[in-house]
Amino acid sequence: MSLTVRPACRLDWQRDAFDSVVVTGYLPEPHDFFSYSVTGIAFVDSEHAKSDPAKPLYRFETPLTCAGPVVEALAQGRGVCQDYAHVMLAVCRRLGMDARYIAGMLDGEGATHAWVEVHDERGVWVGLDPTHDRAAGDSYIVIGHGRDYRDTKIDIGLFTGAGVSQTQWVNASVHEVGL
Repeated sequence: MSLTVRPACRLDWQRDAFDSVVVTGYLPEPHDFFSYSVTGIAFVDSEHAKSDPAKPLYRFETPLTCAGPVVEALAQGRGVCQDYAHVMLAVCRRLGMDARYIAGMLDGEGATHAWVEVHDERGVWVGLDPTHDRAAGDSYIVIGHGRDYRDTKIDIGLFTGAGVSQTQWVNASVHEVGL
């Protein structure tokens, strides 16, 4: 993976409690723009997923998966992928299943995407996309996972000043590689 930040600054790389890469930096000087670019290659092979132990923390409600937000989301009758994932997490956890929130990309979406992984009886995390009502296959690229959206924020920061705006452009393409 390669990360480029403009204006350049010192970056600290670490892994969080969910084993996701977290990069932080600080720009104390005033600047007219800020941009970053992340490039890399992700190898996805859903068919040959290896077993991974369940973790009890994926069994419990969070403020975003408790009854109140779920009832609110269902009452609206619509939402974005994050909303669908939180509703599914709440249902799975209420049924006693280990389920985790996934932040990533989906080929052809043009933005980041969210779905859910449920720990099955074989000890494998199985991806399910409630937004598109299908299993998450090889066109789904995981960036991070956690209990809910708050554990997997892809880009956060504080932007201040007159006329400050933020835009995001995401591009993911999936190509099959023969072995």
